[in-house]
Amino acid sequence: MEHGSRAQDSRPHFSSHARWPPGADRPAGRSLHVAFTGPELCDIIMEESDGLALPQGSALTSPLPGRQLLYSHHLCTYQEFATAKRDAAAAAAAVAAMPLPPAAAAADPPAAGTRVAWRRPDVAVAFNSGVSELDKEMWAPALQVLVRQDVPVVFTSYNAQEAKADAAAWRAAGGVLTGGPERNGFRALEPVAEPSQVGSR
Repeated sequence: MEHGSRAQDSRPHFSSHARWPPGADRPAGRSLHVAFTGPELCDIIMEESDGLALPQGSALTSPLPGRQLLYSHHLCTYQEFATAKRDAAAAAAAVAAMPLPPAAAAADPPAAGTRVAWRRPDVAVAFNSGVSELDKEMWAPALQVLVRQDVPVVFTSYNAQEAKADAAAWRAAGGVLTGGPERNGFRALEPVAEPSQVGSR
């Protein structure tokens, strides 16, 4: 599952995460549905694709037999997707009324070409979200959804300073940090200067 993002998304250098709760079953791995969520997606996704489950793959990259890979794009904030309310104030108000998650149960994946409704994900990933820096008020209800629904979350950050600030924002929202911040083993290897962190000589 995806959240809002920024221009540096391709270069997450640090990450922090919440592991699967003790005793919880990890996903079986036969079907994967990735839901990309964020209002900025309207810059790259056609509106008619909003919310549709679409098959991923081609003749060269199709999933293995018996496995399914689907993705969907949701041109809204995460809380608007989770509450099915496309109004910021209504979505924020609805977050507190969301029922607590039921006992874990296997859920059928969405059918390709159908409209996807939110359901508690197995894991959420916030790629370089800037949750501690930008649009804190917009992010607050999204973090409340994740905390209230006890969703394991991975945050990636552009640098160590941002990773620590994002971890603090997650804790402040009531989330439990079980790993990190730590250097991301899948980070881009080429050095990239962050303009706001470059000092003059």
